[in-house]
Parts: sequence; C-alpha cells; structure tokens
Amino acid sequence: MPSVPEELHSINQILHLTHHRNKNQHRLAKWWKSFSMLRRNLSKLFKELETNLQYTALSPKNKKTVESREIVERRVRFLEDVLMERCYVAFGGLVADNQYAALGLMLIGTLARARKIIGPLRGQVMAGEREGEKIGDRIVEVERQHQDLGEVIRREDVVSDERPDILDQHGPDGAAGPKRLESRKRSVAAAETKSTAAAESISMKGPKRKRKKGDAFDDLFAGLV
Repeated sequence: MPSVPEELHSINQILHLTHHRNKNQHRLAKWWKSFSMLRRNLSKLFKELETNLQYTALSPKNKKTVESREIVERRVRFLEDVLMERCYVAFGGLVADNQYAALGLMLIGTLARARKIIGPLRGQVMAGEREGEKIGDRIVEVERQHQDLGEVIRREDVVSDERPDILDQHGPDGAAGPKRLESRKRSVAAAETKSTAAAESISMKGPKRKRKKGDAFDDLFAGLV
C-alpha cells in the first residue's frame, strides 16, 4: 500500500501535467486560479511532509520536529477548510459546461483523492494534542487531591464561640428565651392601655354644638335683650 508521501507525489504529477497541457487555453478561466492554488499548496505540503518525516526519524521530541509538524497541520487545515471547498465549486462549474465536462470530472476526482489522503495527517496531529490535554487534566486533578483545603467549621460553633449571649436570649434552638418574652408582653400591655385611655377621653368630650344661623330680625332682637 503506497504511503502518504507517495500518494501526494502521484497527485502532484497529475496536476503538473494538467497545468502544462491546459495553461495556454484555460489560464484566463475562473476555475484556473483555484486550480493553480491547489497545485502549489499540495506541492508545498509534499515537501513539508518529507521534512517532518526526516526530523521525526532523528528525534521525535525535537524542537524542529514539533515545528515541522505544526507547519504540516496548518497547511492541511487551510487545504481542507478553505481551498478544497473553493476548488470543488470551481470544478463543478467546469463539469456543467458540456465542452469541458471530462476535464471537470477528472479534477473533481483528483480533488477527492487528495482530500482522502491528507485527512489522516490532520487527525494525527489533533490526536496528539488531545492526548496532551488529557495528561494535563490528570496532573491538575492529582494536584487538587493533594492540596490542603482546610477544615470544615459549622455555623453553630462560630456562634457559640464568638457570641454566647445569643444562646441566652434565643435559646439553644434559636427561639426567644423567657426574659425576652416577658419584656415583649409588658410592651404590648402598655400599648393597649394607652390606646384604651385615648379612646375614653375622646368619647367623654361631646360633639361641638353648632350655632344656628338666623336672619337680620333675630340679630336685632338679640341685641336688645
């Protein structure tokens, strides 16, 4: 079974021959720009992948190995998320044209083959990142288990230590004590006595008698009397 670099090399040869044969005829077409970008990026990916494999063979955890792996991952992400979708739309328009339908079908088939090949490259890098995240989470969990979080203190202990007079006034269950209940009863009785006395004083004063208004003759005779 061919390896990923061998498959990429085969695809790059097909795209190179297609570019050489159709450049003069289709270089001004709308789909040609997307095709050229695809050919260049797949060629760069092939070289970057070979570099990464060389560094990995020497030292898998070397700084250059990690950097080359990140470069490959960025290239694959750009191809899958941006460029290949654009190429699919452009090549689909070429298939719709009956005159160049065969060329469009060949390009779409090559595009699908390239997408299938580079897919695992992105998955391998992302799987390594996920494994690193899991290891980091396990380390944090172990540190939390060994961390001293202190001692649990109940609210009743704090109240009894800081303000013992609260238990004398409210009792052990938070209810009011005998002294406080007696004080409340005296206050209520005094308020009722004051309200009763005020009502009796108002009832003893009778309503004011209104002066009856008279006419001019009544006022005259009243002055003579």
